[in-house]
Parts: sequence; structure tokens; C-alpha cells
Amino acid sequence: MEGGQVAALIQPYELLRIGGGAFGAFFAATFPRTFKSVFKALPLAFKGSNYTKAVYMELLGLLNELFAKIRQGGLMSIEGDVDDPQSSELFKKYPRILADHHVS
Repeated sequence: MEGGQVAALIQPYELLRIGGGAFGAFFAATFPRTFKSVFKALPLAFKGSNYTKAVYMELLGLLNELFAKIRQGGLMSIEGDVDDPQSSELFKKYPRILADHHVS
């Protein structure tokens, strides 16, 4: 901002030292089994999420219908839907949610 050289601020060797120090501290502080599992899971951190806006909108639609059914018939009215979502007519309207094994 004062007319100096911007390239003087870029110090790749400093970043290399900081990154190397962080890696060394992590290596020294963890057990080998933990170290291996972290590096196996590292690509998952850079992979995109499976949950898109469309999935979230479908989930919100399902929740809206579930809550409306609870308001109309009470909490016990959704017991059959929640106990067996694969055969529930309510859940069949939302195939992405039904296909996700974390949800159903």
C-alpha cells in the first residue's frame, strides 16, 4: 500500500517451515494407527458433499408433512411411518431421503 514490492511479502519458505513444523508435531503426538487412519480419511475432506440443496428441500418437505400429520392426528399417528419407512406412503414420496441409510 505504500508503494513497496508485493513479492517481498510472499515467503514460500516460511510457509514450508510452518507446515513442516505442524506436520512434525502431528506426527510426534499421534499413535501410528491414528496417523494412518487420518491420512486414509484425508481425501474425504476434499470430496464434495452428497447433500445438495435439492436433498435438503426434500427433507424439509418430508418434515413438513410429518409435522402436519402430528398436528392433525397426534404423535402416535406417525408411529407406523417411522417404524417401517420402506412401506410408508409418506416416505415413498421422498425417494432420496428413503434411499439414505442414515435417515431411514
